[in-house]
Amino acid sequence: MGKGYIIHPNDKLIVVSNMYGEINEETFNELLSVDMLDFKVNIVIREVPDKLIAIKIARLIDKYPNNFITLHINEYDTAENLDSLMYISNLKHFEISTSKNYDLSIISTLEGLESFDYMAAHQSKVDISPLAKCKKLESLLLDCKLKNEQSFESMTQLRALYLKRIPLDMNLIKHYQNLEILYVDSQVQNIEVISEVKSIVSLELSKVRGLKDIEFVSALSNLVYLYLESLKEVIALPSFKENSNLAYIYLDKMHGIKNLDNLKNLPNLKQIYTQKLDMLAQDVGVFLQDMMHLYYVKMLLKQGKETMELFDIIDKLGINENKNPEDFVWCLNSLYRV
Repeated sequence: MGKGYIIHPNDKLIVVSNMYGEINEETFNELLSVDMLDFKVNIVIREVPDKLIAIKIARLIDKYPNNFITLHINEYDTAENLDSLMYISNLKHFEISTSKNYDLSIISTLEGLESFDYMAAHQSKVDISPLAKCKKLESLLLDCKLKNEQSFESMTQLRALYLKRIPLDMNLIKHYQNLEILYVDSQVQNIEVISEVKSIVSLELSKVRGLKDIEFVSALSNLVYLYLESLKEVIALPSFKENSNLAYIYLDKMHGIKNLDNLKNLPNLKQIYTQKLDMLAQDVGVFLQDMMHLYYVKMLLKQGKETMELFDIIDKLGINENKNPEDFVWCLNSLYRV
């Protein structure tokens, strides 16, 4: 019988799970003495603990406050409720990915919670109001239906917000002046309100149905990273008139975009990445002649033949000369997903 955990030294990761033997007090007694925890090691606990184990987890978090310790509940967990979490008020990172519709009221007792992910495999509406009492919460990912969207109004301390399948009225977040990272993969309402959240550094808009005009992006003066994916009705890039800090742009399956000239308005643009861009290699080549200051370019066009021709053009221009493809930087990760 295993010890209830496994150590992946290369990944600096310890996974605690019943897959590796029975999880008991001894499991955590051992973890509390593992020398590796003196380093930056991530720990993932993949079970809802009972009271005694929950107390051990709280001790583990106290002993190693600088380690990334996450409680992850998945489809295979048999727990009926989350009541034992009351003994882990110092839990910082919590993830739920399941078809069970747990009562989340216990989350209001997690005073130290900094990041919360909820990915539902069910159609029931989820009550997230207990999160309003988690004043240290900085990163929130929601992939579920919501019972009470108004709860968002009080979460103004959030620094990272990921919205999937949530038709949220963006007016609810317009006062989020600490928000740095925003991911939207939903048919949201009043999306132009994003322009008022000046603190945004990283923005991803993916498959937002009905979105035609993205000029509101131009008002984000602190924006550094921009990812646009499968916005089927968008046919023009923003003017980028106030995006002087924008350095990294990713266009993925943006088939309506036929002209990249607005990118010339970005004085600090460093890297461009495209997937299935519906343009001719020669047209992109003409554009790149005016962008020789770029640090790195990786542009894949919709047609394979055009992509190969573009690779030759980029080689002749020498933009990527003596650069390692690994130097290409893309960072839309949460504060807690680096």
